[in-house]
Amino acid sequence: MRGLFAGRIASTALCAALLAGITGPVAMAADSARQRSHAVSQAPVPGADALLAQIKSLGNLGGVVTPVTGVLNTVLKADNGQLSTTEATQLINAVKQAIADATPKDIADPRAKDTVSDAVAALQKSLDTLRDAVISGDAGRVATAVTGVVTALVNHVAAVLLAGGLPAPDLPGLPVPTT
Repeated sequence: MRGLFAGRIASTALCAALLAGITGPVAMAADSARQRSHAVSQAPVPGADALLAQIKSLGNLGGVVTPVTGVLNTVLKADNGQLSTTEATQLINAVKQAIADATPKDIADPRAKDTVSDAVAALQKSLDTLRDAVISGDAGRVATAVTGVVTALVNHVAAVLLAGGLPAPDLPGLPVPTT
């Protein structure tokens, strides 16, 4: 009996040694490769600063798009598209502040700066028109004002994207809707 037990221990030890002999070099190679890839990942990405600036300009758009779409959702879900004067004024003023906060101020190209300024002014004017429409009692005016805000928002986004040094879109056959 004792010989059988000793044979099993010896057999298990032999298998463990073979397994370690086979997998040991593989494990060491994998560990070495991980160290090499970690060392390689420390190198800076060429043009990272310019790319980070582009990504920041994309991220800032949420500061404009989200509040504007939020106010449009509120208006369209309101009874007959109507809000009280106080509620409409508070909503529109909050959105205008969000636009001012999120619009880039450090645009180097004077033409791009003018384009962004014009887009901001048009968006703010369309929001004033929306405020007037939602307190007017006329649902038809609300629909027209919402369409104006959406158009002004798209123009604002395009102006900010292009002023932020982002590449122009290159979608083949980019469909441009007509109104």
